[in-house]
Parts: sequence; C-alpha cells; structure tokens
Amino acid sequence: MIFPNPLGAYYSYSNIELSVDGLVFAGVKAVNYKDTLGRQFVRGTAMQPLGMTQGRYEAHGDIEFYLEGFMLLVTSLGPGFRQRPITATITYGPNLAMVPLPFIVDVIPAFFLGEIDASQGESEDALTRKMTMHIPTQIQWGLIPSILEPQILAAVA
Repeated sequence: MIFPNPLGAYYSYSNIELSVDGLVFAGVKAVNYKDTLGRQFVRGTAMQPLGMTQGRYEAHGDIEFYLEGFMLLVTSLGPGFRQRPITATITYGPNLAMVPLPFIVDVIPAFFLGEIDASQGESEDALTRKMTMHIPTQIQWGLIPSILEPQILAAVA
C-alpha cells in the first residue's frame, strides 16, 4: 500500500508519540529499535546454495529519556522494575495542519530493561538516561508481525 503524499510531506521526530506501559512520554530524546531474521545458506559441493535455514529472529533497541521522564517511568514501575515486562507503543502521527498523513503504529509487546547509562558531563544539555531494551518478543511494524511462528502459537494455545 502506498500512502498518498500530494504535497511531499513527511513524518518528523516531533510526530512520534511514545507510550510505555500506558504512560505517554514527551521527554524522549531518542527511541531506537530494530529486528533481524538471521539466516544461513546450506551448502553442499555445488557452486550455488542448496537452500537456506529458517533463521533466528532477534530484536534490540534503546530509549533515551530526559531525567524527569526516566524517573516517572521507574517510579511508576516500582521496585524490581528491571524484572517486569514492559510494553512500548510508538505512534507516528501526522501534523494535521500540514497534510493528513495516516497514523502508523509500531508495538513492542514486551521488553525488559537492560543497561541503564547515566553518562553526563559539564554542558548546557539536559540530563538523560539511556536504557537498552532486551526484546524477547517480535516487533510489530505498523501492527503487522514480520514472521509467523507456529511453534509459539501452538505452545501458547
């Protein structure tokens, strides 16, 4: 599906809304997430591969909050916040004053906080906390899963 874009309008960082466990954050310096399906060629004695493995899915990410947003998150999660699965919803919303672009929603159904980085030094920049995300679930790009995993569906059912 191709979105109509008659005036050449594009989404910008200010069009992002980040919701973590139901809390909406405006004080987010950066949000980054990615996934991959690593595959390997199966080779024999022929010059071309015989085929490919199904691969292994992996997802990673990080969020950098301004200090106040970070404290809101950890205090709302409470003690043991690193042990709780957290859900993130990233909504890309249009600036309706410019062009009515469609909403796009990515979901990270569950992740755990990993490393928390409080690197800071003398400057006029606002203080931040950068956290890595350990993502054992599949990122839903535009609410669409990129792989189908029948073994997990059968195990959950």
